[in-house]
Amino acid sequence: MTNFDTFYKIIYSFKENDTQSDIEILKRELQLLNKNKILDLWVWYWRLFFPLLKQGVNIYWYDNSKFFKEKFFKKNKDKFIFWDFSEIKNIIKKDYFNHIYSLYSSIWHNGRKNDEKLFAWVSYILQKWWKFLLEYENFVFHTQYNNLFSKTFYDIWEYRRLVDVKVDLQNEKINIWNELYNLNKKNYIKKWNFSLEFYTYKKLQEIAEKNNLKLKKVFWRFNKETIFRYEPQVFLLFEKI
Repeated sequence: MTNFDTFYKIIYSFKENDTQSDIEILKRELQLLNKNKILDLWVWYWRLFFPLLKQGVNIYWYDNSKFFKEKFFKKNKDKFIFWDFSEIKNIIKKDYFNHIYSLYSSIWHNGRKNDEKLFAWVSYILQKWWKFLLEYENFVFHTQYNNLFSKTFYDIWEYRRLVDVKVDLQNEKINIWNELYNLNKKNYIKKWNFSLEFYTYKKLQEIAEKNNLKLKKVFWRFNKETIFRYEPQVFLLFEKI
């Protein structure tokens, strides 16, 4: 059976178009300085990590993907934290990082119980008065446009990804169906679907404030005229108090 990690970078390769703009967002909102200790939380195929590392940023990454570990752990062992994040207090000192960021809706893949703990862990390892930048699903956009898209597709190299997304605001869930098709061989490589629990921004703010993380700013990735339809994300900037 095909490992999803094998195609992870392929199906999300459109994100590479956002790499430089994301770096600019990080520098603007977190005011990155080379001496600061930065954590890329769930590194998301190292798209931002290596450019920032090359620019002299003192950046670390966390991810628990075996694919990432096999490919990069030996080479970047001093910068790579491969661990179950629930054990963070055992491997990272309190107040260790100046800034933490997590892009592309990373927090909602492990269930609400673990997500709520995540804010406590972030608060534990983040220094007081420093920032946590979280990118999350833009449910306002979903509401305005009656779900993001339905049974659409886009091509990446010799592959075609078919996607069907349904947002259930009443039950706070998003249901996603994926199919990956090889255009050359004319066969399906993989099909998978999953559901994710959905937070309102108010709920995220409540969880964060319970853990001394104060919401300072909310902003969209793009404005309504230029929003990339596969990327209706929103940024939430928290400060540890």
